[in-house]
Amino acid sequence: MTTPREPREDHHSVENEISGGTFHGPVFQAGSFRGDINFAAPHGNVEADELEFRKEFMSRQRESWEEEKAARQKKAAERRAEANKKRVEEQVGCIFLFLFLTFTVTAFALIYFFHNWLGLASAALAYACLKGLMSD
Repeated sequence: MTTPREPREDHHSVENEISGGTFHGPVFQAGSFRGDINFAAPHGNVEADELEFRKEFMSRQRESWEEEKAARQKKAAERRAEANKKRVEEQVGCIFLFLFLTFTVTAFALIYFFHNWLGLASAALAYACLKGLMSD
């Protein structure tokens, strides 16, 4: 989209604006011309040393980005592993607690009502479960 401006008083040139966006780098807008047209690069020629520097700089920057990405991925994997370990520990603890309560109730019932060796064995198993639960 162009917006022509009013010609200057000398009536030999017209100024135009380019609207509707943000431009990075050279922009060319053509119209009618009188006379010579010259295009000039804003920077001129870039020396070989500068090109080599830019190449090396970008190479090192890419390596740095890859290292940062690998570190983020490693950290995420470590967090997942830690969460899985904690979940397994909680499951094992719940199993030990369930077994402890089961053997405790069985031991109490057998010892209290029947006075036999099964009650003592259940009490021993309950103790082993409690010991396993407390060691976690």
